[in-house]
Amino acid sequence: MLQIGYLVNLEKNYAYVLSYPISVYVQLCWALLIQISFYIFLSLIQTFLLKGLFFSFIVRRYLNKWHFFIFFITFIWLISSNAVFFPLSRINHLFFLIFSYRILQILSILSTSILLLMASVAYLNFLKNYPKIGLVGLILLTLGILNYLSSDTFTYSPKSLPNLIIIGIDSLSPAQVSLETMPNLTKFLTQSINFDNAITPLARTYPSWISILTGLYPLHHKARENLYPDNEIMHSLSFAWQFQYRGYQTLYATDDTRFNTLGTKFGFEHILAPKPGIANVLLGSFGDLPLTNLLVNFQMSQWLMPYNYINRANNHTYYPSPFDKALQRKIKQLAKQSPPLMITVHFTLPHWPYSWATSYTAKTFDQYDLSQSNTLYHQALQRVDTQFATLLTFLKKSNILQHSLIMVLSDHGEVLYQSGSRATSAQNYNGDFSQSKFSHYLKKMHVELDKSAGHGSDLLSPEQFHCILSFQIWKNNQIINSFKRIQTSVSLLDIAPTIAKLFNLKLNYHPDGISLLSFIKHSSQYVENRLFFLESGLAPNAILTKEKILTLAQQIFQINPQNNLIEMKPTALCLVNAAKIYGAIQYPWLLALYPDKTRYITVLLNLKTKIWQDDFSSSFIKHAPFHNMLYQLKQFYHTELAHYPFVNDQCLAN
Repeated sequence: MLQIGYLVNLEKNYAYVLSYPISVYVQLCWALLIQISFYIFLSLIQTFLLKGLFFSFIVRRYLNKWHFFIFFITFIWLISSNAVFFPLSRINHLFFLIFSYRILQILSILSTSILLLMASVAYLNFLKNYPKIGLVGLILLTLGILNYLSSDTFTYSPKSLPNLIIIGIDSLSPAQVSLETMPNLTKFLTQSINFDNAITPLARTYPSWISILTGLYPLHHKARENLYPDNEIMHSLSFAWQFQYRGYQTLYATDDTRFNTLGTKFGFEHILAPKPGIANVLLGSFGDLPLTNLLVNFQMSQWLMPYNYINRANNHTYYPSPFDKALQRKIKQLAKQSPPLMITVHFTLPHWPYSWATSYTAKTFDQYDLSQSNTLYHQALQRVDTQFATLLTFLKKSNILQHSLIMVLSDHGEVLYQSGSRATSAQNYNGDFSQSKFSHYLKKMHVELDKSAGHGSDLLSPEQFHCILSFQIWKNNQIINSFKRIQTSVSLLDIAPTIAKLFNLKLNYHPDGISLLSFIKHSSQYVENRLFFLESGLAPNAILTKEKILTLAQQIFQINPQNNLIEMKPTALCLVNAAKIYGAIQYPWLLALYPDKTRYITVLLNLKTKIWQDDFSSSFIKHAPFHNMLYQLKQFYHTELAHYPFVNDQCLAN
């Protein structure tokens, strides 16, 4: 209770941001009962130790002192082991003030050794005095160890229909991929058909993934942001349904569902993911207890703690390997059945706050500190690269790649508030920089001209919407495609029509994207320089703090009582759209409309030269396809930009 009280005190503002339906409180009460049961079980173990040691004359004589000693050494073990394995746990704040990390490591080793020694002595005494009970315990322990160590090997028998393997990596732009940071992905790309200029229409995970699955712009599939109301979204248009209808085993696996609630509604028959909902957020905050942390990564936790198990959003307890092992178990389960496989995996380790249980952040405790971001992010890239390699190795050894198409992508890029992360600078302004409306706008936003942070926040930060998109074709466990780099601009919108062509699927609607099959099967072909539409996510250009996040949550989010998911309030949708940045890209030109209270600031950027302008009358704009791009943009976002150059005053009035 003291532990829970401490954590509630740390998060006291957060608990009152949203109103919870009764069902949420029921879930929280059930989670509390599970927590209590853990400590009851721990007490039973302590009783076993005391009972087993009771056969010793010394223990019998000093029973009360041994009772206290067992309690004390268990407490030391809990606290020190939690600090060693989960340095980001907020309970550690109390003890790091007293002990150094090194001392806590020593205490963990000593307490573990003492407990194991006492357990061995206690068991030998039980075996001596209660041989039948002791023998049963030995058998159960042996079976448990053998089950843990056993390797369930199998060989997948390929079907006539090819498997589809989609591997997504969160928050990764092509510029971040190198032999130093991501050697395994780099090697994969050198053997792939690569689209070097792929973009996402909205650099947020949920809308981007729905665009991948449907080939539609967010304006058309309706998911205009993470946590958009579920009843607004066109789930039935996902191509995963087409695979399911054709007899495929369809799997979606991810280690984070806090802002990405893809599920069975999108045609995935099987889901491997933390359970989504408000309890996911609350239990991540209030479930940070030493005993819970030490148990959360075991397989049993998928039933006991479904909101916490393999949950990357709970960065203080997240280890990548339990998710990797759970993914392999799930694929094995599906592969043993007769249908072909459609496997979609989304690794989220490089997503903010970039840290996990034993990462560098453990030394700081401040996930909002931008000065730590670069180191943390690149550590996350290195670790997710290992996850990627682990999955590929497993698929190959299991024979699943005997007849498969592998697609590797990122849902969006990421920038770290470093110089050049926004593609504007005072030196590259075409005109009198002192007259720039855009620079004055950024000053009001308290951000620097050439710096941007995160993803989905700024259209003049190209790395935010620049994505990885690569294909490999496997047959007889070998790659049969040639290495290819394609420079033509494409979009994640093109994935659905491409998959439809490759697998002979029939889409019952007209996608916004086009098929890339000619690039994949043949030599590169010229495609007209297409015009793509872009939009930002929530809170553009804002450097988020804990306080800002809480304020935003209170203003625009609510809990859906039907599914307990966090969703945007219907009344907030118009306001959210009015605050968006809208844009269009026709390489090398990028047009972006930034909302400044009542009017849009219109910026034109040349992505090749980095020259930019926000003055309509300039010769730079006159000699660019500015007017056609602006016209097309206004036509596409007809309702949102109906009052251009004014921001939708109806939303502002409401």
